[in-house]
Amino acid sequence: MAAPRASAESGNATLYVMIVFIVLFLVAAVFAVMMYMDNEKYLKDAQQAQERLRLIGNDQEINALQSLADSQRSVLRRLDADIKTVATLVGGPEMESVALGNASRMIGDMQAAAFNKAQSIQQMNDQDLNTAAIFTDATPENGLINLIDALITQVQTAKTVKDQIKTQLTQEIDRQKQQIDGLNAKVAELNQNINKLSQAASDYRNAMETEVARLSGDFATLTQRKDGEYQNLEKENQTLMQDYKRLEEAYNDFSTRMKELEEVLGSQRPRPDMEMEALQPDGLIVSVVPEDELTYINLSRNDRIYRGLTFSVYDSFQEFPRTGKGKGMIEVIEVMDTISKCRITEYDATNPILKGDIIANLFWDKNKDYKFCVTGDFDFNRDGTIDADGRDRIIALIAANEVWKGKIVNDVTVDTDFMVIGLEPAEPAVPVANEFGEVSETARQAYEKALMTRDRYNINLQNAKALGVPTFNTDRFYYFIGYTPGQER
Repeated sequence: MAAPRASAESGNATLYVMIVFIVLFLVAAVFAVMMYMDNEKYLKDAQQAQERLRLIGNDQEINALQSLADSQRSVLRRLDADIKTVATLVGGPEMESVALGNASRMIGDMQAAAFNKAQSIQQMNDQDLNTAAIFTDATPENGLINLIDALITQVQTAKTVKDQIKTQLTQEIDRQKQQIDGLNAKVAELNQNINKLSQAASDYRNAMETEVARLSGDFATLTQRKDGEYQNLEKENQTLMQDYKRLEEAYNDFSTRMKELEEVLGSQRPRPDMEMEALQPDGLIVSVVPEDELTYINLSRNDRIYRGLTFSVYDSFQEFPRTGKGKGMIEVIEVMDTISKCRITEYDATNPILKGDIIANLFWDKNKDYKFCVTGDFDFNRDGTIDADGRDRIIALIAANEVWKGKIVNDVTVDTDFMVIGLEPAEPAVPVANEFGEVSETARQAYEKALMTRDRYNINLQNAKALGVPTFNTDRFYYFIGYTPGQER
């Protein structure tokens, strides 16, 4: 009985052992499963921690950051404190409460804004203070210190410029003050002069009032006296008008007598024999151009001939005919230095004008001293204005001409050879009496002289026409004596 019981007990023990083993196995399996599941979580946490660590920095950077840790603060707490300190320096006290990530971004924004403002300051300085290149090294890459240094330099430059401007302004104020002081002195002087002038004007006004009162008293007396004188002048004027009428009648009588003298002269012309005695050769024909009806004579400018002078032509181998009639007539059309050109006005085809023929003029004589009458007003220099000394300058030309050496007469007579006529003198204006009824003696004499000059002009013109005196206007006269206007300049 003992053996089966022992076997039974041995089997139960094995069974217990198996049960315990199975239980332990199950516990171990459960524990293993649980450990496995925790290990996966730990691995995932380790990977996430590794990833976070990688975002913070690499191994070398992390080792470097570990030196920042101390017994009181971790690395991150110290970095956070440092960043907030920098943020406070850049952005002010309000940055102390800003989160770490936002502070870093805001520092970057403020730094960029600071450098933009620095560049704006630079542009203004370039235009106003001429301080280029102050901010050349102040860039975000070089840091805020350089920016601050540049700003300090800029402030110093601005202060220097301000001091210069202040000095210049002070100098300008002093100068303006000196000018103001000078102007004030001049104003004071002018005020004194004004006071003196005012006093002088007052004295002068009083004197003038006194003088006007005196002159007013004298004016009535003078007016009465001048009224009497004016009446006397009226009488004198009537007398002068009567004298003028008498002169006009005398002039008419003179004209009548001139015509009578002309008739007498015409009736007493020399007989043919007397003319033959007076007719002498004056020159010779030196060349003939029959096809152009031209001829040239041996008389020149020095012989005092002139355009329009005529000559009769005679055969050189015959005596002058008793009738004085030549075989042709020529007229001078151009006077030269050694010869003169003439046009043939009359000729006989059966007895043509030939070289060597004699020319003569009964009245012309190259050795005679000619008499000139110069009358009228003259525009000597041809500027469109009557020259006050025009007649005197015409007379001077005649007197100075070495060829003509003419004599001047005031009136045209039977002895006058030439007349130089200018423009008719204008009708003179009657002189006006002043407020006292008086006519200036000088004005009266000038008026009378102008009347006489105008009357003489008309009388000479009529006498020259009646006597056939050669008459030259200014242009013909200049040509006649060989004068060119302006050559005396």
